[in-house]
Amino acid sequence: MKATLEFNLDDFDDRMSHFRCVMGINMALALWNIEMKLIDRVISRIKTDTISKEDLSEIIRTELNDMLSENEINLDQLIN
Repeated sequence: MKATLEFNLDDFDDRMSHFRCVMGINMALALWNIEMKLIDRVISRIKTDTISKEDLSEIIRTELNDMLSENEINLDQLIN
């Protein structure tokens, strides 16, 4: 079985669709990292720092953004 995808890279919408397809493996790796590592990273930070509940969401956001960056995922670029 074969599948062929064609994109008109001169068309903005097609170019974005192509980009999203090309970045699929990166997104999968980022999601895997999130599942496997995020909680461990957050727990590690909590154990070493005194963290308020207010700071916890910022820690999670930072860790999540770091993981996405490690896999070259830019959500703004993928969504816009």
